[in-house]
Amino acid sequence: MNSMPRITQYIRVRANRAFTLIEILIVVVIISIMIAISYPSVSKLYEATKRNSVAMEFIGLCRYARTQAIVKQHDINVFVDLKKHEYWCDLREDLDPKQDPSKKSIIRGSSKYSNKRKGNNMEQRHTLDKGVSIAEVSSAKSQVIDKSIVSIDFYADGSATAAVVVFQTDKNGVTNQIAVEILRPSGVAQIVTKPKEEENE
Repeated sequence: MNSMPRITQYIRVRANRAFTLIEILIVVVIISIMIAISYPSVSKLYEATKRNSVAMEFIGLCRYARTQAIVKQHDINVFVDLKKHEYWCDLREDLDPKQDPSKKSIIRGSSKYSNKRKGNNMEQRHTLDKGVSIAEVSSAKSQVIDKSIVSIDFYADGSATAAVVVFQTDKNGVTNQIAVEILRPSGVAQIVTKPKEEENE
């Protein structure tokens, strides 16, 4: 008869008891192991998402440049700077050298680049985030300006100069790349290669 209150009191004491330090440490160790196991896959997914995001932003700018070239009925240039790892779309028209001979454009084939342009339209610059770079740009030699700058020209008929732009991430000695190709006949920009992985020795 007297044992029932004692059992009830014992259960209440056990229910109100806090976690011990050993129990907390066990939980922390289990969580740490789970994070360590999942981190490589999560990190790889994050890097892939970053590369794809950069490639899609560049494709979006190329589509915008192509549309503007068709609408405005004059060439629109997208410039890629391998040294500064940035790219931009220049919407401004060239100055007429006959009107002001001192303000000349640097001309390489059909490419024109100059800071001295009509200010009716602003150029859109995109600087890559830290950890992302422009590995290379494959295009005709005539499109290379000042060594590090390459021009991709979009024309009024919807076509463009052919080019391939390779974006790269480098983390923990692993290099990953993704490439965007601009097709000459249609001026369409698209992802053409899957990420490339290689160990840096």
